[in-house]
Amino acid sequence: MSKHTRIPWEVSEELDGVYSGSKTWIKGARGFIAKTTNQVRPCLKKEECEANAHFIVTACNCHDELVGACKDAKSALTKFALPNYSGIQVQITELAQLIAKAKGED
Repeated sequence: MSKHTRIPWEVSEELDGVYSGSKTWIKGARGFIAKTTNQVRPCLKKEECEANAHFIVTACNCHDELVGACKDAKSALTKFALPNYSGIQVQITELAQLIAKAKGED
């Protein structure tokens, strides 16, 4: 699998001088990445398409930091966990699964 376009990404209503009238374009350093649109599903309102674009950009821009924080938390829990305390072992397992899922390894 190829590496994704470098972050940060941003939401815009303009791409290469063309204005869409709503903030639904997702752009990166090298240009267009995606557009959330209601053209395929006209039941989606403009506001929902804009909210989807913001959600995607926010999630992508903080992805690496969140994965790093999960790894740090897993390491700390692993280091200080008592072997027979199953509550922390469950959390360590859940963190490992979430990290794998976030990295597309699940």
